[in-house]
Amino acid sequence: MIKTLFTIILTLTLALPATAQQANDIIDKAAQKFKSYKSVKSQYYVNMTNGTNSQRIKGAIIFQGNKYVNVYADNIIWFNGKTLWTLVKANQEVTVINPTQKELAANNPYYYFTNYKDKFKAEIVKQNAKVWTIKLTPLERIDGTNSVIVDIDKTEYRPTQVELDSKEGKINIQVTTFVTNKAYKSSSFSFDKNKYPDIDIIDLR
Repeated sequence: MIKTLFTIILTLTLALPATAQQANDIIDKAAQKFKSYKSVKSQYYVNMTNGTNSQRIKGAIIFQGNKYVNVYADNIIWFNGKTLWTLVKANQEVTVINPTQKELAANNPYYYFTNYKDKFKAEIVKQNAKVWTIKLTPLERIDGTNSVIVDIDKTEYRPTQVELDSKEGKINIQVTTFVTNKAYKSSSFSFDKNKYPDIDIIDLR
């Protein structure tokens, strides 16, 4: 299961060096642009490494406002803005919770990108003609995150790659498609028990 994916930056003061200020401005502009879309659908690959073990997973996620549905491997996660359902088909069960911020971060590949205030300091570590590479270092290592490195496309101001280094190992996320402003039904972001009649429901709310 994908755990602990993305949270993002900022702590703006006049004393920040120019590179940090520029990094904050880039992330801020990219996050605001992301939030301006009516919806976002993207496909991605997640490469997870823990010691000598590695795993590659293909996923797809749809956002509409503060709602999302994330499909990867044989798992589906729905979040309707309040309730989060996690379906693990191998176990034939779905878990229902009212998630904390940490639990939202664990299941949303864009959480670090769109919830950045007062959590990280940022710096541009390299750039080329197409992307900025920005390193985010947490101000407090509460959840075991050592750093997050984000590649931001210079033309579209969108993330193309994210690498998370934590106590659980390294996670590299490569965004392969990015489609915006399509309309989705609200029901797309909630678990429908009628579609999964044989699934056990574990309600932890």
